[in-house]
This record gives sequence, C-alpha cells and structure tokens, in this order.
Amino acid sequence: MEILNDLPEEQYVEVDEFLAYIGIYDDDKRLNAYSRWLQKLDGWIRGRTVVEAGAGFGLISRKILEHSPAKLIAVESNPLTFNVLRNRLGGDSRVVPINMSIEEFVPSGHIDLLVHEFYGSMLYDENLFALEMLRFTPEQVFPDGGELRAAVVSLRDIHDEVVDRSVLRQLEGVIVGDLFVEHSLTPQDFDIPVARYRFGEGIATFDVDISGKDGELVAFSLFITHGDDVVCSAIECQNWSIGWTPRAGDRFRVDYIVEDGYSRTIFSWKNRTTG
Repeated sequence: MEILNDLPEEQYVEVDEFLAYIGIYDDDKRLNAYSRWLQKLDGWIRGRTVVEAGAGFGLISRKILEHSPAKLIAVESNPLTFNVLRNRLGGDSRVVPINMSIEEFVPSGHIDLLVHEFYGSMLYDENLFALEMLRFTPEQVFPDGGELRAAVVSLRDIHDEVVDRSVLRQLEGVIVGDLFVEHSLTPQDFDIPVARYRFGEGIATFDVDISGKDGELVAFSLFITHGDDVVCSAIECQNWSIGWTPRAGDRFRVDYIVEDGYSRTIFSWKNRTTG
C-alpha cells in the first residue's frame, strides 16, 4: 500500500506507519508462530503483568489475553494505530492501553514478561535497538534473540525473465528486498551467520567469507529466536523480506548505525572481484 496524495510530512509518516500494520497482519504464519510460543510461555503470563511493546492493532495482545494475565499493558506510539488498539481492547478491564514509545514508558510495578515484534528484515534495521533503551527491566523478554543469515545462490536456480545479469550489474552493493519472490530456498539454505542479537547483550556483526561457496547472488533472511530455538524466519513468515544482492566479492560485512531514533543498515564488500 502507498499514499497517493500529498500530505504534511508529520501526517504522512503517521499514516505510512499505520498502513504498514495492515500488511503485517496479513501474515498468518507469523501470528500462528507467536501463538504457539505464547502457549509455551503460559506460566509467564497467567496471573502476571505483561507488556506488549509496539502493540499495533492488538492481534497479539488478544493472543496474550487468552492466557489470563492479571494485567496487559499495551504500549503503542503511533496515534492512529493507538486509536484502533484502544477501540479493540478498551473493553477488557485487564488491558491498559498506553500511547507512547516503549523507550519512554515507565511502569508503576514489576513486569513479568515483555512481548515485542521489533525485528526488521535485516534484523537490526527496525526498532530492535529500543529494547536496549528500556527504562525498566522485565523478568522475561519474548522473543529474546534474532539472527541474520545468508545463503549463496546460483542465478541458474532463479527463474526470472526480467532480472538477468545485466540488471544485477546495476545493483552492486545494493540489497533489494524480495527482488526474487519466487525461489526454492529453505531455512536450511541460510547457513552463513551475518549478525546476531540477544537481549541484554545487543547486536554482534561478523566478517563474512563466502570464498568456498558457488553462486552469483547472496540472499539474506531474518531468523527470530528464543533461547536456542527458531520462532520464525523470513522464509516462512511473509512479514519480512528476503534480501538479495549480486555477488561482488568473497568477503562482506553488514553493520548498523543508530541515529535520531532510526537504525541504518550499512553493507560493504571487503574485496570486490567484479566491475
């Protein structure tokens, strides 16, 4: 979805963020994955105080309420999204809707569990860094980790009549989300660690060497983790894009810079081998 008429900048940003939630909630596999994990976390929810950070339209809040928390604090910063959230959940006496960013929120008591969806397609390129700026310490965070993994792919395994080598040559150094929507990649194909996040430890990035891999493309997939287990990946959950870039060397690195409340993803080849 895109906005087709001119709007003041502040309104444009609010509406653009608001519309993003509609696309997010089309992802049934992601919602089902979260629902299964909330069942596993039932002991952290039932009779306890839970915060959902970035509660959006309240779909995951509703899943949390199925496990009988004593209180659910639904924190959402976008005012348009918050209006929907309050309308949908305001009739439940257990729910306290809060219109502010999670970085500003200070609870009046102990928080047993914080639930969030702050991952971006490139892991740290959304609001994941907000968890490092909390003004309270939850007993448990779900999900508590994430990884960005890469796969090296041969162009002959991609069937696309438009994006050929001449197109790819124009995209050197650019990571394009969902450049190839149809592919046969599986989660197991993404066996190259690029970056890793763990709550309480922050983000770690790695120098990546793919010299032993054959292929003209590099693909990137987000993996959301909790403990040592995968909750969902971009391969399975359509909310996150698969990133693609033409191979231009054997070594690369992805880094992140956080400025003015936004995270920028920096990608660079360390030894270019193509022109």
